[in-house]
Amino acid sequence: AKRVALCKHQRLSCIKDREDQSAREISKMEAMQGFVPEQIIEIGDIRVTPYFVSHSACDAYMFLIEADGKRILHTGDFRGHGYLSKGLRPTISHLILKQGAIDFLITEGTMLSRRDEKVRHESDLKDEVIHLMKQYKNVFVLCSSTDLERLATFHAANKEAGPRRPFVCDDFQKEVLHIFSETAGKKSDLFDFGDPYSFRKDNIKLIHWMQDRGFCMLVRPTEKFTDYLDFLEPELNKSETVLIYSQWKEYIYPHSKHAVKRYLEFVSRFSVVQSIHTSGHASAECLANVCNLVHPTLGIIPIHSEHSADYQKLPIHEDLKSKIVTTSRVIGGVKIELLKTSGGSL
Repeated sequence: AKRVALCKHQRLSCIKDREDQSAREISKMEAMQGFVPEQIIEIGDIRVTPYFVSHSACDAYMFLIEADGKRILHTGDFRGHGYLSKGLRPTISHLILKQGAIDFLITEGTMLSRRDEKVRHESDLKDEVIHLMKQYKNVFVLCSSTDLERLATFHAANKEAGPRRPFVCDDFQKEVLHIFSETAGKKSDLFDFGDPYSFRKDNIKLIHWMQDRGFCMLVRPTEKFTDYLDFLEPELNKSETVLIYSQWKEYIYPHSKHAVKRYLEFVSRFSVVQSIHTSGHASAECLANVCNLVHPTLGIIPIHSEHSADYQKLPIHEDLKSKIVTTSRVIGGVKIELLKTSGGSL
């Protein structure tokens, strides 16, 4: 995660009038200390142990916090429907609960406000992408440039969709993929991205190959990629071209308060747009399963949600419903202070 963050901010430092800000940000990041899963970190009499979880941000962790005789599990953001999610239950059962009961569970609730949003496994997305890639020759993909598992979905789908079909991106994305290959790719071939092709307008050989075999090209809603589109569009058959949008739908919904102008403008460039996405956050079912599995003795504290009270509606054990904490209070001698963000989330 640190290498990816540094890569991103080193690129941002190239933006005019941002040099000083980026220099400060990079200096802070370089001073950050890294850790590995299950490494015990001691800060005074507080002990913190990180455990890996699947999330749309790469290299995410939950934390077991032990202090003053209490054990707190802070899940952070996580999900149960990614390629790397199969370790979620074993991690909690065999690595955390075997050490002793959890007193407080602090866990996210992002999807409580999106109960109508269908949550699918990454492998299901891959099957849908393969079908679309066989239908369209020229495939542009707008997804997070640092979502390891989503990028693996498109890379794997492109390989299965047709032989010798180039997987194309810019040099920044290629560097991020190289970091993933050197780390996660050493543990699973799924995350080995090989040597993707970095697009340049003067790379005539690559452009001819793309025109001949079709392609999968990772894009972002920036001036650079708008320029690339201007260059490529005259050479592409619109009926054979599709943009796969693989991020939160609200960014491209014109009437949403979360709509982003540059996203809307970029997506409007394409005659055919297909949305293929699944959340980076735990579904309501997954949240309930984690609550029931951890079964904290004192409290469940929902965070990252404007609908924390909806935890009561989850299919969790009845005794746990009385332990849901949505207001500041003292429980078991522990003072809990909950603050809301400007958006209303805890």
